[in-house]
Amino acid sequence: GMELIETTISEHIRNQGKREGKLEGRIEGKIEGISEQIAILESLHKQGILSKKKKEQMLIPLRQKLDELCEQMPKAA
Repeated sequence: GMELIETTISEHIRNQGKREGKLEGRIEGKIEGISEQIAILESLHKQGILSKKKKEQMLIPLRQKLDELCEQMPKAA
């Protein structure tokens, strides 16, 4: 009876959440990857391997990509 309907509804909500979660997960994964790249550049700069100018040049596209990804994140209501 009712339990079956409730189960079906919660399944549907879970599946929808999974789909949105997958997209969100992919975006979060990319953001994490870029954050790691930024951290590596910062680290190389601190070690004196990368000049400040070179580091800044390399950070520009990463920061742009980061902004784009953040805009793609599903906004929490």
